[in-house]
Amino acid sequence: EIILVTGVQTCALPIWAAAAFLPDGRAFVMISITHPTARDMALYAVYLVVVIDIFASALSVPIMPFYVRTLCGCASADVATSCDDPVCEQLGGATASLGFMFSSFAIAQLVSNAWLGPLSDAVGRKAILTLTLGGACLGAFASGLAPSFSWLVAARVFIGFCSGTMSTANAYIADISSLKERPALMANMGTLLQLCFMFGPGVGAGLAELDRRAPFWVSAGTAVLALLDRKSTRLNSSHQYDLV
Repeated sequence: EIILVTGVQTCALPIWAAAAFLPDGRAFVMISITHPTARDMALYAVYLVVVIDIFASALSVPIMPFYVRTLCGCASADVATSCDDPVCEQLGGATASLGFMFSSFAIAQLVSNAWLGPLSDAVGRKAILTLTLGGACLGAFASGLAPSFSWLVAARVFIGFCSGTMSTANAYIADISSLKERPALMANMGTLLQLCFMFGPGVGAGLAELDRRAPFWVSAGTAVLALLDRKSTRLNSSHQYDLV
């Protein structure tokens, strides 16, 4: 069970620390907040990278249907409505085009999982984080500049091919944690993902009130922030803790 120990010294834990209890009742510190070690700082940096990257992706969710319809030149989302863009017209309208774009992104993401994992083992986790965050930045920027639906699809496919931040971050956590800590530390990723999609779409909708392309500009900017934060992750990911 993962708890936040507060207010008192328990089992020689720092005043604020994320801890876990073993079956025999003993507690051990996983992440110290008041007395962080080099590994703790690395974990904080990795979590922050993931939050910024996923939050950037969530920003564009609410405006994508309207953005696609604008690029397609469709008067409405009705299937019977003709579109100015020949690709959208061939696909059957704005709704079908939106589905095609999301499917293309998902296929590219699936393919990327086959090569990013082995590549991260060969070149290191930090290099892959740089690649994925850089791809997210360029893809968001290209999405905001898209003059046509085909351009937008190409930008989203590019992002899909470069998407691997979550899996790489989990691999990094596995590198620097013991077997006892690993499930809880990796479970934090799921919590962060849900938080990003709780607040990201709302922020994106607010930005779209200013300009329909604004969520993409902010997405590109947050990806740059994640790249800068990645540089603060200084712990060598090849360091292995005792697997006990």
